[in-house]
Amino acid sequence: MPFVTHLECANCGQDYPAGEVHGLCTSCNRPLWVRYDLDLVKREFPKKALFGRPPTLWRYLELLPLEDPANIVSLTETITPILSAKRLGAEFGLEDLLIKDESRLPTGSFKARGMAMAVTMANELGLKRLAAPTAGNAGGALAAYAARAGMESWVFMPEDTPVINQKECLLHGANVFAVNGLIDDCGRLIREGMKEMGWFDVSTLKEPYRIEGKKTMGLELAEQFEWELPDWILYPTGGGTGLIGMWKAFGELEALGWLKSGKRPKMVSCQSDGCAPIVKAFESGARHAKRVDNAATVASGLRVPQAVGDFMILDAVRDSGGVAMSAPEGEISKWMQKMGKESVFIDGLRVTDSETMEITEMVLSGKINNDVVGLINRAGGKAVGLSGKDANLFTAKRLRSKKNQDLGFVGDITNVDITLLDTLSGQGYIPVIASVGINDDGESLNMNADHVAEAVAAALTAMKLVYLTDVQGLMIDDSLQTTLDVNAARQLLMHPDVQGGMLPKLTCAIQAIESGVETAHIIDGTIRHAVLLELFTDTGIGTMIQRRKGVQ
Repeated sequence: MPFVTHLECANCGQDYPAGEVHGLCTSCNRPLWVRYDLDLVKREFPKKALFGRPPTLWRYLELLPLEDPANIVSLTETITPILSAKRLGAEFGLEDLLIKDESRLPTGSFKARGMAMAVTMANELGLKRLAAPTAGNAGGALAAYAARAGMESWVFMPEDTPVINQKECLLHGANVFAVNGLIDDCGRLIREGMKEMGWFDVSTLKEPYRIEGKKTMGLELAEQFEWELPDWILYPTGGGTGLIGMWKAFGELEALGWLKSGKRPKMVSCQSDGCAPIVKAFESGARHAKRVDNAATVASGLRVPQAVGDFMILDAVRDSGGVAMSAPEGEISKWMQKMGKESVFIDGLRVTDSETMEITEMVLSGKINNDVVGLINRAGGKAVGLSGKDANLFTAKRLRSKKNQDLGFVGDITNVDITLLDTLSGQGYIPVIASVGINDDGESLNMNADHVAEAVAAALTAMKLVYLTDVQGLMIDDSLQTTLDVNAARQLLMHPDVQGGMLPKLTCAIQAIESGVETAHIIDGTIRHAVLLELFTDTGIGTMIQRRKGVQ
């Protein structure tokens, strides 16, 4: 049973009938949404209906636009796996970084999702000749699916598009043209040739169905996460169809009541600073992005100087509480090479060479610091971001291992100058400090954040030091240790259950108490309002360490 009710302009809201050929809105020249009767879907399509269906994107048929499954054009679009990226995550201090591996799809990228749906709908609507501009993988996907359906495909690409993409299109039988210009110049040629050539334009968001194919990324993610969505999604953004499609999927799943909670991910639009129209519009607060002249990036698929769905990308990012950000163009090649670099740990500390230190400082003092500051400010606080190098806040010395091994640019904090912190807190600001210090030689040093927090708490003679982690607190033999004095805590340092990230937290909590801090707490930061529960309830949560029993 088809559940599509109509199509709707994403900009002006004008409605269009389902079952007919549509491009952009005829009133404002903006993209169209496909709308479903979600109340009917909810009644007719329970979540349990997915059980036993083939592991392809077509398992979500009731949330897809085609009317007759016999019209499906498929190369077997498998559900793609989610891979744990532990070494890459360690570079950024992330414990649970995951990658959805879209390279498993038939044409080697997520573009297969969109083109499978676009060509399927073209087949259902009786179209025979399709055209699209491409900066990378979309052209190959169109060529492959058009060949599968017995249709003509015409692909226009910038003349400096990687040769492998050009050959892919040719080998699938497409008519391929190299254009002296960018992808929007290719799109212009398609528009100008539509009347004479009779092709249908399946450019990004210039027809309504590629987004429905890309939407299945979001449907899959939700199912793979057992209907509890991840906290953040980082999406490399050219035309942005995938980001928009996932956000649409999450809204539809929420309306169906399939999600365990109303929490949706924060969406991050990632671009190169060589072509970052979405980032610039996000930062300026604009509704639409200005065209980037002379756009250039080694990530050819991201070289989209002006996206027709720019406002849809920006809406999704802003509605999610996310961010649009660009990477320095030079960092892209560096990270492409760095992906194979293995992290080395000694005594639980990451060996940090000069290259890694440069990246660590960029991430801690830049991306992560800015994110935390933004979250606090959006919640009504007054946060300011700092590095430990600012005003010589943290001075440090190079740290060596227990066996006197060189750890590189790893630091041990030697002094905390609280002058700046006193000034800021006296004016009502919340300092957010990156755990990067400086030594007497002017070198940046990467320091363990648990040790830094302990040193700051001691320097401020704080009443409480609170460590946020992702477990209940200190667990011994599967039992939460709710209250410990320093002596009992010290005896547990050698317990086999105290390992990994818990060991430095417990060690630093003990040191903080010995330095004059009244209580130290290790709590589950994934719990909503965890810090408030600890500070403002009698029982608190997690583990509390105090000077001695009965003294707080």
